[in-house]
Amino acid sequence: MPTILIAIGQVKVLNKIIDWLKPGKHFKRWIVIAFVGLVLLFDGCSAIYGRGIVCSFLRRFSPDISFLPWSTRLSIVVPLLAIGGVLLLISAYRLWQRVVLLILDDSMERAEEIFHQNLWQPENVVVLGGGNGQANMLRSMKNLPLDITAVVAVTDDGGSSGRLRQDLGILPPGDIRNCLVALADTEEVVANMLNCRFQAGVGLEGHNLGNLLMAALTQNYAGDFGRAIQDLSSLLAIKGQVLPISLDNVVLKAEMTDGRVVTGESNLVADAGVIKTLSLEPANCRPLDSVIAAIEKADMIIIGPGSLYTSLITNLLVPGVVEAMNRSQAKVYYVCNILTQQGETDSFTAYDHLQAIRKHVPHLHIDKILIHQGDLSVEQEAWCEANRCRLVLPGERLSAEDIEVIEANFLYADNLFLHNPETLQQVFGAEISLEQKNSFYETIGKESHVASFLQKQRKMDNQR
Repeated sequence: MPTILIAIGQVKVLNKIIDWLKPGKHFKRWIVIAFVGLVLLFDGCSAIYGRGIVCSFLRRFSPDISFLPWSTRLSIVVPLLAIGGVLLLISAYRLWQRVVLLILDDSMERAEEIFHQNLWQPENVVVLGGGNGQANMLRSMKNLPLDITAVVAVTDDGGSSGRLRQDLGILPPGDIRNCLVALADTEEVVANMLNCRFQAGVGLEGHNLGNLLMAALTQNYAGDFGRAIQDLSSLLAIKGQVLPISLDNVVLKAEMTDGRVVTGESNLVADAGVIKTLSLEPANCRPLDSVIAAIEKADMIIIGPGSLYTSLITNLLVPGVVEAMNRSQAKVYYVCNILTQQGETDSFTAYDHLQAIRKHVPHLHIDKILIHQGDLSVEQEAWCEANRCRLVLPGERLSAEDIEVIEANFLYADNLFLHNPETLQQVFGAEISLEQKNSFYETIGKESHVASFLQKQRKMDNQR
């Protein structure tokens, strides 16, 4: 057995030597230069005694060079020793680098393996919101290499969702349905089916099929709304998961600037007053354990886009959610709306949106904000004027904030209130690549100092 191991070791060494001598390894040139340096050093030393290559050459002109004056002899010796020593030192240093790169190449292979693992490893992304804005965001993200969790607000009490909530005592299914449809593989077919709204029928008029299906599943499972979502998710083969922020019957309340208290999301949307503060009832409503777990392990958390108060802040007010966000290592992104919303954010800038969030959850740290950049056409301006909204501008004080601003043209021809899904995908695709590269370099440093050195060395070689 020892003989076999020694033979295997000899073969490996032989293969490594052959590898060194392959073209492009920059190994042979430094061996040659080292040899030249050694020859010059030996010749310089021999010249002291009148021997060596140079002295043999000079003997053709002077029969006995050993009787030359020391000054003449030193003029031969010193350059030979100096040039030989410099060449030997440089070649020795470069050979050492080559040997490290080749002998320790397993470390670089490990580094490259880490890079490729990180490059294709799905990022854990949590998208908080509600309404059409969240569904549109999910639609843009589902084709990226991500593990998506949609956390949906449950305070909706209008339309079909509100009626089912009142009649059957279930959580509002509308926003949940929109998110499931957005993450489904067969989105167009599923959307047409689940979003089909009944135009007539006693008790059916105004409802859509998706909401009724959610209500039926919940009733079959004795009121287990979470299980109904899981079954419909499996049926639609969605990419990721959709979770309600809470299973409690949460009601939205708002104190207006004129002192009035408005209860209920639909009443708040219809009210023409200005919102001062928002709260939930009950205030001690409980978030889902799976929501907290998803937030804590997230690599990226996206808030918005959506109605500032009724879709976004309402999620952040649930106890434990902001604390979980601060415990996680995730970067937090806030996607600001393109247009102001009548009754909620009239005349708001992006800075005002941030301040409204901070007013309600002052301990939440937001790393980056996405803002639309670009002007409206004449037709779009006219539409905004008719609908009493305008572009959300950054605001003069935003530049002084400790937050990175990402600007892009998010206008979507089909709906000015929604962001262009393709642009969202491009922006977050670039952000994910950036985070993966940063994670790669951090991991390389943790895995091996040698790998870090190898990476820098190869970068220098490529530049040359």
